[in-house]
Amino acid sequence: SFELLDSIQGENIYKVYPHKLFCDTIIKNSCVTHDDKNIFYSDKNHPSIELLRFKQFIYVKNFEDEKVFKKEFYAEIADYFKLLMPFHDYFSDVLTTNLDGQSTL
Repeated sequence: SFELLDSIQGENIYKVYPHKLFCDTIIKNSCVTHDDKNIFYSDKNHPSIELLRFKQFIYVKNFEDEKVFKKEFYAEIADYFKLLMPFHDYFSDVLTTNLDGQSTL
């Protein structure tokens, strides 16, 4: 959702909203990705193609050595994985579907 992604902030975060580029611009109330002669949008010429080449998402959480050896550590790790699941699910969906929403797997 936009709310989730808009909440992600950072110096190197650039947001592109394809619907603002391709919807309601040529035909009112419609998104146009091509016409008889031109393709305006495809994955190959995505507006953020250079940024998309870095589609690696890494989460790092450092723990003190003493904490790692405690019995409760497994539960704490599980909690961190639960926090990451919405991001994992969203990006898995985005990176494994085509423009028509069909699976690429």
